[in-house]
Amino acid sequence: MSSRVGSSVADHARGRVARVVADFLKIDPAAIDPHMPLVLYGLDSVGSMELVAELERALERELPEWLLLEHPDLEALVRALEEAVRLKPDATQITPPRAATTVASGAATTVASGFSRTAELQQMLADSILPADIRPPAAGTAGTESRILLTGATGFLGAYLLRDLLDMTDAEIWCLVRGTDADSSGRIAANLARYGLNPRTDGRIHAVGGDLTLPGFGLRPSLYRDLSELIDAIYHVAADVNWVLPYGALRRANVVGTRELLRLACTHRSKAFHFISSLSVCYATGGPAIVGEDDDMLPHVDRLPLGYAQSKCVAESLTRQAALRGLPIRIHRPPLIVGDSRSGTSNLDDLVALLIKGCVQMGTAPDLDWTFDAMPVDFVSSAIVRLGQDFHHQGHWHLHHPQPRHWRECVLWMNMFGYSVRLVPYQQWQQHLTVDSSSPQHALHPLRSFFLRPRDEGIGIGGSTVPELYQEGRRSAVTGDVTRRAMATLGLEYPRLDAELFDRYFVSYLSRGFLPQPAQSASTRPTKRTAGCHEDPRFLEGLLRRHSGDPGLRVRSVSINPIGTGHSVISELTSWRRQRSAGLFKCQLTIERTGTTDPECVDLVIKAKPSDRDALDVGQTVAAMCDERLERAFREYRERIGLAGSHLRELAVYEHADVRVQRYLPQCFGTWRNDECEEWGLALEHLQSLTLLNAVDQPKSWSRPHIDSVISGLSDLHAIWYGREPALQNAVWLDEGLSRARACELTPLWGALAAHAAPYFRAWVGPSMTRTHRQLVDSIDKWWQPLEQQPRTLIHNDFSPRNVALRQDDHGFRLCAYDWELATPGPPQRDLAEFLCFVLHPGVSLHEVDCLVERHRHLLETAAGTSIPRDPWREGFRSALADLLIDKLAFYALVNRVRSQPYLPRVLRTWQRLFTLFSQRVDE
Repeated sequence: MSSRVGSSVADHARGRVARVVADFLKIDPAAIDPHMPLVLYGLDSVGSMELVAELERALERELPEWLLLEHPDLEALVRALEEAVRLKPDATQITPPRAATTVASGAATTVASGFSRTAELQQMLADSILPADIRPPAAGTAGTESRILLTGATGFLGAYLLRDLLDMTDAEIWCLVRGTDADSSGRIAANLARYGLNPRTDGRIHAVGGDLTLPGFGLRPSLYRDLSELIDAIYHVAADVNWVLPYGALRRANVVGTRELLRLACTHRSKAFHFISSLSVCYATGGPAIVGEDDDMLPHVDRLPLGYAQSKCVAESLTRQAALRGLPIRIHRPPLIVGDSRSGTSNLDDLVALLIKGCVQMGTAPDLDWTFDAMPVDFVSSAIVRLGQDFHHQGHWHLHHPQPRHWRECVLWMNMFGYSVRLVPYQQWQQHLTVDSSSPQHALHPLRSFFLRPRDEGIGIGGSTVPELYQEGRRSAVTGDVTRRAMATLGLEYPRLDAELFDRYFVSYLSRGFLPQPAQSASTRPTKRTAGCHEDPRFLEGLLRRHSGDPGLRVRSVSINPIGTGHSVISELTSWRRQRSAGLFKCQLTIERTGTTDPECVDLVIKAKPSDRDALDVGQTVAAMCDERLERAFREYRERIGLAGSHLRELAVYEHADVRVQRYLPQCFGTWRNDECEEWGLALEHLQSLTLLNAVDQPKSWSRPHIDSVISGLSDLHAIWYGREPALQNAVWLDEGLSRARACELTPLWGALAAHAAPYFRAWVGPSMTRTHRQLVDSIDKWWQPLEQQPRTLIHNDFSPRNVALRQDDHGFRLCAYDWELATPGPPQRDLAEFLCFVLHPGVSLHEVDCLVERHRHLLETAAGTSIPRDPWREGFRSALADLLIDKLAFYALVNRVRSQPYLPRVLRTWQRLFTLFSQRVDE
C-alpha cells in the first residue's frame, strides 16, 4: 500500500472514531483536540466503558474495557485501534485480526484483540523488581509508631483505619490525599461523616495533598524531606479497587504508588511499612492447592484472573524485597470487605452491594459455588491496627473468616428478607444480565464485562469468566493458622457471619434508599429481640433443681454462647425472623448444692428449637429459589414430609423415654414448652468427650468395632417398639410414619426432588445414578411392598454420623444418638441403610455389608424375642435403600444447593454400591 493510500485509510479511521466519540460526548467532532485527554471533555470511568461499547458496535470488534485508560486521547485511541483491527472504510468488511500466539509461563496464549498478554506479563515481572536505590538505612526503627502516614483515608477501609488509629493509639496521622492540602482536609472530614465515624481527633489529623503515582508524590521537596524525617510508620491502604480493568490500567495507582511509598519508607530512616493487600492474590487458577500466609504468589501472577489481584501481587513482591533489605514490613490480606458489623453502614459502590442490588433488580442470582468470605470493615480495620502492633512479626496476615458462608446461603437470606430472587444457572443468568443491565441505571452496568466476558489468557481458562474461576475447586484455597493464633492471643474474636449481620446491612441499604422495599412480609417481624427463657438464670436454676431433686441448689453464674454458625440454617433464620434465640448454645454454669460450699461447674448444651412452621417455611423458600416445579410440589406436600410437629417430637422422646431408651440418649436435664410464647427446648449434657462426635466426614475413622457397637445399640432401640404398632399409633407426638401409601401419594414431590438432584447426582456418581433414581420414583408401589409386609418400630429417621457418636467405658463402646426431631414409625432397616451409606467405603464388598445387615437382624431378633426371616429382611434392606434415596438423599441435594454437604458425593457412591449389591442378592 502506498503512503498516500495508507494515510487516506488512517484519516478515514480517525474520522470514524472521532464521530463515535463526538456523538457519545455530544460535541462537534471538530472541537476535539486529538492530543487532549477525553476526561477533560467530561468522560468519567463509567462513561469510558460505555464509550468502548459504542466503539465495539461501530467497529464490530471486541475491545478491552481499559482501552481509554491506556489510550486517553483521540490520537492514542486511533493508533491503538489501528494496531488491533485493520480499519476499512466499510465497517462490515473489517478483516478479523490475526491471532497472535505467544507463550506465557509455558502455556500457549491466543490473544483475540491484538493486545499482547505476553507484553503484560513482561511488564508485571519488570515492575516486580524493587529499584536498587530503595534501601533502608542501616539503623532500624525504634518500634514506636507515634507519627503515621496513612494513604486511602478518603476511602471506605481508610476511613475506619483512620478512626481506629486515632482511637486505639496516641499517634498523629498524616493523611496523603489526592488534591491540595485545603481540599484534602474537607474530603477527609466528609468521608468520616459519610460512614458515621466520629473519632477523637485532638488535632492529630494532618492533611497532605499529593499524588501517589508521581515522583515524591508531587510534593514540595522540603515537605517530602520533612515527612521522611518525621514519620515512624506508613499504612498503605489506597488502591484502585477495580474488578474490570487489567493490570496495565491499574499499575500506576497500585504498583507505582507502592514503590514510591517504599522509597519514602527507606529515606533518612526506616519506617514500619503496613501494606494492605488482598486475599485475591492467593486465588490462582491452576496454581498451588493451598496458599499459606507467607507464600509468594508472584510465580503464579499470570494465573490470577483479576488485573487488580495481579497489581497487588506485584506490589507485595516489592514490599517483600524491601523487607529483605531490612525494612520492617507487615502485609495484610483481607478478603472482600463489607459493611460495619454494628451500624450496618456499607460502601454502596463495592462489588457485594452492587451484586446484591443487581440480583434484586433482576429477580435472579447466579448459581455459582462461591465461598462468601466477606469481612466487616470494622473488624478488618481493628485487626490491622492490633496485629500491626506486633513488631516482632514480619510477613503476612490472612484476614479471612475461618467459617465463611456460601453465596447460595446469602441468596436464601435475601428471599427470607422479602426479595424474590431465584437461583438460576450461570449461563442463564448471564443472558438476563446482558438484557437487563444495558442501562447505566442498573447496578451491574459497570460490572458487565466482569460477569460476561470470558477470559482467555493462556492458563487453561479459555471461555470462563472471572466469577466462574472463583468457584470452589477452580482456584487455590487459603489457610491462616498463624493469623488465627495471633488473633486468639490478642483476644480478637471473629464476627459471626449470620442473619443478624445481614439484617443490619439490608436495613442500612433500605434507609439509604439503595434497595427498594421488599414486596413480601419480612418487614413484619419483631423489631426488638426477646430473650428466651433459657437465658434466665432463675429458669435454669429451677430446671436443675427439678432434675437433681435438690430444692436448695443455687446457680451462681451463667455463660451462654452460640455453638457455631454452621449447625442449622433453619434455627439461624428462625432466630432472626422471630427475634428470639433458636439453635444450639453452650451453657456454662457455676452451681452450689445444698450442704456444700464448694462451687461446681456444669457444662450443658441448650437446644432452643424453632417451630415446625418456621422449618417448613425455610424449606418452602429454598424450594422456591431453586425450581418452580419443586416449589409447587413442596407447597402441596409440605405437611407430610416429616417436619410437621418436629419441634415437639424430640421433647417427647426424652420425656417418654424409659430406661432402655435413656441408655442410648444424651443425659437430659429438662425440657420446656410454651406454645403461646413459641418457646420449646431441652437442656442436654455436653457431648465433647464422645468418640467419633460429628465424624460425618471421617469414614476411615469408623472401624468395624465402632460400627458393630452402633448396630448393637440400634438393635436395642428398635427392639423396644418392634411389632408394637398400635402403641406407636397412640403416641400423639408422632407423625404418620413411613409407609407405602405415603410414599406413593408423595410421588410428585419425589419426582420434583429427583429432577432437581439429577445434575448433582450425575456429576458425582454418573448417569446411571439418575436413571436409577428416576426408575425408583416410577416404581414405588412395587419396591415398597417388602417393607409394608414387615413390622415397623420407632426409627430415628436421621441416623448418620451427623447425629451419632459413641461413649467409651470399661466395657467398650456404647451408642449415643441425638437429634430425634424426625423420629417416626418405620422399617428398622431404614436407619441401618442410612448409617451404612455414611460409614462404609464405596468399594465395600458384598460379604462385609451382608455381615452387618445380618448382625442387625440377628441382634434385633434376639432383643425383641421374635423370629425375623432372613430373606425378607434383606429384601426389605434393599427397599429401605430405595426409600432413603428418593426421600432423604434427594432432600440432602436440596439442602446442598444452599449449604454445601461435602460428604454427599461419597455417600451417594456408597449408596449405589450397596443398592447394586443387594439388587443382585435379591434377584438371586
